[in-house]
Amino acid sequence: MSNSGRSLNLTLLMFFMGFFFLLVPPAGAALVWVESGWTALDQGRDKQAVAIWQAGVNALHDNDLLYVLGVFRNLDAAINSARKVENNNDIILLERPFKGERAYFVLNINVTAVRLKISQ
Repeated sequence: MSNSGRSLNLTLLMFFMGFFFLLVPPAGAALVWVESGWTALDQGRDKQAVAIWQAGVNALHDNDLLYVLGVFRNLDAAINSARKVENNNDIILLERPFKGERAYFVLNINVTAVRLKISQ
């Protein structure tokens, strides 16, 4: 598949996945492991940051949500994209296979909105 075809597929995937919800941790726990991952990332420990965030996602409860913001083939591109919105949001990165290749998913945790919506 050509690069333009691959880019189009990723763009379409990102558009549709933006509406897709995944499970997320409770409010108190989310902020600790999200911040721990960013600390590791800021110290140049990219793979460890992704591992911290994966461990946090693995411990999620069934009624919490994550929003998928984007999917990237390159870790640096995913990090650059995440840093653009990280200051205003709880953003994490996860590594997952996508179409037989490694991909990095940029995810947003909006714990306050999730808790308010669930409690209504």
